[in-house]
Amino acid sequence: MAGSYFLRMNDGTPTKTVTGVFRGDICVYREDRMTRETYPADDPRGAFRFRINFVVNENGAMTAKIFNSSTGTHKALTDYINNLKAQGKDYTKVITKLTRTGQGVETTYTMEEVPQALTPQQLSALNGIRLLNLEPKSKTTTTFNDFGTTKPAASTGFGADSACAIATPNPDNVPF
Repeated sequence: MAGSYFLRMNDGTPTKTVTGVFRGDICVYREDRMTRETYPADDPRGAFRFRINFVVNENGAMTAKIFNSSTGTHKALTDYINNLKAQGKDYTKVITKLTRTGQGVETTYTMEEVPQALTPQQLSALNGIRLLNLEPKSKTTTTFNDFGTTKPAASTGFGADSACAIATPNPDNVPF
């Protein structure tokens, strides 16, 4: 996946805010931070990571981006989603202000509901946005099989039934 698919919030400033709508399920997995190899969430290797689609207004059109982070942000996101659910709201239909504060290991993300409701036209457009496949890719390596010839590295094995493998149709875009 090209870098443009990822939500980039680290531009060197101490605080950055992006507004959008979380869509789809949360994909959890593990990643070895040194080798960038990825593993299913129940594998003991690597550190906990997650990804979710976050639809933003990019150049006047709704565009899905991958928001990814680690344990603390996952807890903040699930607390935010559960709080919305307790209020009878669907997080996939709520405009969210996502704020990154700090840098490096001191980075935190907060989520805040924007009081503005989505219009029926915006909701319709959101339902048509093509969500990105969240399955992390293992680093591209070549291994040798038993016959001494090369073959591509194995897939992470998350599978099409995983929350990590999502695809939906993509009709007209209507920005927020």
